[in-house]
Amino acid sequence: MSKFELSKERQYPQGRESKEFVDQLSDLLNRHSKENASNTPDFILAQYLVACLEAWNTATQQRETWYGRDARPSEMPAGKGSA
Repeated sequence: MSKFELSKERQYPQGRESKEFVDQLSDLLNRHSKENASNTPDFILAQYLVACLEAWNTATQQRETWYGRDARPSEMPAGKGSA
């Protein structure tokens, strides 16, 4: 395979996100045709969005550390944030 060929085998980030989450996000993007505007395969867009989320989480932890607050991720109260 040349370096320009894409393989879905490499679509999953090395972070905390699961294969299932990336697959579901990719399917959601595809169902709503959100990849069309950029002409980017949905699995690449899903991988990019997961990387953005990981970067955001790192940035917020660094912010909390900067302000001298506990930078550990907090627990979501029961019933909040889930549909």
